[in-house]
Amino acid sequence: MHAGNNHLWTRLIGGVCFGLSLMAGTAVTAGPAPELRKVHALLVIDTLSGLGGSVELDGERLERLLRNNLPPERAEIRVLTGKDVEADGILAYYQNLKATSDDALFFYYAGHGATDSTKGHFLAFHELKAKPLLRADLLQSMQQHRPGLVVIMTDCCSNRFKLPGKFRRVYEEEGTAKTLQPLLRCLLYQSRGVVDITAASGDVAFGDDHDGGIFTRSFDKLVRSGTSLLDADHDGFVSWQEFFPRLQAETKGAFVTWALHQRAMGETVERKSQKPYAYELGAGSRVAAVQLRNQTAETMEYQYRWGVEASWESAHIAPGGVVQHVPPVGRGSPASPLEVRYKGNKTAELQVGKMYRFHDTEKSRDREKSAPPLP
Repeated sequence: MHAGNNHLWTRLIGGVCFGLSLMAGTAVTAGPAPELRKVHALLVIDTLSGLGGSVELDGERLERLLRNNLPPERAEIRVLTGKDVEADGILAYYQNLKATSDDALFFYYAGHGATDSTKGHFLAFHELKAKPLLRADLLQSMQQHRPGLVVIMTDCCSNRFKLPGKFRRVYEEEGTAKTLQPLLRCLLYQSRGVVDITAASGDVAFGDDHDGGIFTRSFDKLVRSGTSLLDADHDGFVSWQEFFPRLQAETKGAFVTWALHQRAMGETVERKSQKPYAYELGAGSRVAAVQLRNQTAETMEYQYRWGVEASWESAHIAPGGVVQHVPPVGRGSPASPLEVRYKGNKTAELQVGKMYRFHDTEKSRDREKSAPPLP
């Protein structure tokens, strides 16, 4: 969801010559790990964002999804709203949290967000009337105790369109889960590493005061659908790399339906799509991905497409950032290459299961000249 002061997140590329090269190593492939002990969930709902009932619905939807599917002894859920939504308080929460490698940390945010050209993505609390929180700082604070799993999900970087009509509840009454929901068992207790997802690929995300954010409602719908439809390799375990392409597809489909309805009501919706974006998708999956690392000092803008797809998608990586691109579900062979087009209209075909790096070619040549020969 966008706030004012657009100059804060204008993405710029300097006149440096960039290259893309293969890094040693491949994507991690493994089955489900043993279950983690407990999930510590922090839901940050910026009710002072000016986005009205939309973010309130998002917060209620996620809180009830977790409380109705995770037994109280296996999950600790905290919700921040209003003036409690502030950067220092969130960082202090993680500083003081007694988490170990047997725990999972789940962070969810609904509000405004944007991208700074040098500092990367940030959460813009209270329409930038409060101190923003850099996504990189949030991730670092969550990782400081080395938990078994870190999950960041943000429904932000979007404009909101308000539907007329009365605010309504869209969920069942809160209950107390007696058993652990199987899909959340896979995603939050048997996964490892860092999972970092936002609602749109370098663009706006949408929602309304009637049903909340399209991304959040899509996540809720998929989790409630269970494991059988999402277990792509039929091994009884749904990894984030299996789950995320379905989340992308569900969000894109929900947007199309939503936009048609909005236009029929006379609203202007200029965008043609909303596609969630993954900075990282963790470990513990048998589904291969292409990993990209930005080793330059600039935000790297690039376009990509899978195999013979006609259209290009736009994306970016902050300096020092890593992203994973997972082959879309139901579109050709998983071994199809990822085509990438970047600075100076350079192109490359990247293979799944590999990691590649964007680098400053002049600095890379200098390092190669000064490096000792390999034995």
